Amino acid sequence: MRVLSKHGDELLLISEGEEVSKGDYVKVSDGRSGPSLLAQVYEIEYFDIPGIEEDLLRDLLLGGSTYSSSDPEYASITRRIKDVRLIRCKVRGTISESGLSPSVDWLPSRATGRVERMSGEELASLVSGEGPSIRIGRTLDGHPLELPLSALDGSLTLILGKKGSGKSHLAKLLISGLVESGAYSLVFDINNEYVGITRDRSGEPSSIASRVYPLEPGGSLRFNLRYLGVNVMADVMRNVLNLPATSLREFLRIWSYLESTDRLSFAQLGEQIERWRANEMVRDALLSRYYSLASTRLFTEDRGLVFEDLIRDAESNGGGGAILFMLAGASTLTRRVVVEAVLAKVAELLRSRAIPPVFILAEEAHMYVRDTYWEDLVTRMRHYGAFMIFVTNQPDALKDLVYRQADNLFLFNYTNDRDIEFIARYSATDPETLSGILPTLRRGRSLMMGKATGWLPVVMDVDDADFQVLGQTRTFLEAARASRGPRLAPQRTAY
Repeated sequence: MRVLSKHGDELLLISEGEEVSKGDYVKVSDGRSGPSLLAQVYEIEYFDIPGIEEDLLRDLLLGGSTYSSSDPEYASITRRIKDVRLIRCKVRGTISESGLSPSVDWLPSRATGRVERMSGEELASLVSGEGPSIRIGRTLDGHPLELPLSALDGSLTLILGKKGSGKSHLAKLLISGLVESGAYSLVFDINNEYVGITRDRSGEPSSIASRVYPLEPGGSLRFNLRYLGVNVMADVMRNVLNLPATSLREFLRIWSYLESTDRLSFAQLGEQIERWRANEMVRDALLSRYYSLASTRLFTEDRGLVFEDLIRDAESNGGGGAILFMLAGASTLTRRVVVEAVLAKVAELLRSRAIPPVFILAEEAHMYVRDTYWEDLVTRMRHYGAFMIFVTNQPDALKDLVYRQADNLFLFNYTNDRDIEFIARYSATDPETLSGILPTLRRGRSLMMGKATGWLPVVMDVDDADFQVLGQTRTFLEAARASRGPRLAPQRTAY
């Protein structure tokens, strides 16, 4: 490879046939010592020069090389020229003995400059951080790539990709790795697929099975009013059930009365609302909300879900854990009540330092998080010790605020130009890199950037999982192949 030209952050190389792929990094230096220019390949084309199209057309019409019989040596050179490739790169900085610097205040020689592909080992060492890490994938040449835990800690992380590209698989690797590292996670699982991390491929319990707690609404997931507290329930009544301010004041009076008489329970709440002396419209508003809550089957007179209990149990099993809120079979109302109650209670516990910091993973959060809650999720709760991981196939479903605050981006395949343009408005890299690389990413291959890579865009192949990967699309043809029974014969119907 040789340097052809450089304009701004655009570096053009010509190559006769060296193996290079989109996403690879190359180093350009004047010799074996001294600084090197670091650039990333985002597009590979044929190098067109004047007359090359005419030669190709002549070869096509004449059935072979025009010069094969008259001058074999010239014909060989001509064939080589026709196959020369133009490699478009984006300059990312300068590598020297002191490390990587984003500044580029020099140019390598076009005559004597040396261009070489950066190995995966060099790239991994360039982006790796200190401290514990999570193994998540491999570089394009197969070298292991690890994600520093410090890159996720205190950060907002986005995992974006179209359906079936592998984004949920990466999310499960992150949750599994966080548990193994001793961290705590809450997962809003709308497809009930994260429970697969509790089993290895043979069906036996995984190494983290005892520290993963799958909870189903109405079953293992139920709340006691005393534990939730008046502030959390007020949030649910106001934000989920849209209780007017006048009715909310009466609700708070009823709650205070039941608490002062030591009779606070879900059943007693309903009875007291019916007997409460208040405006008829207010009482009807409270009763309708109460029956809506009762229909979710989320409230119990027993102890119910206590986050501190689960964390103590996880600590006794080695530390670190994941609480899975399995929302696949839940109604829209139930989902919203679960999310509101959990987030409000977790924020309260974090403020009082009753629980350690947690990572909160939300799949398709726009389906159950109210519009007015986004700012709390990405700013206020972050200060309390709740660090969000959003997973979605619709980039425009997330608020602009989310992208502006994002610390890490994991991008999978996108072929829609509008999606790529939307992401490019907020990403930490240039639009040319995204439009050149994202459409070519195969399933399980991701473009990663942010704190995790020192803000360098890195293409990686996500690792296979050693646990059961659930959540694949169930198709008719696969079900038919799995069936071994005789096919039902059509029956005649007499009319």
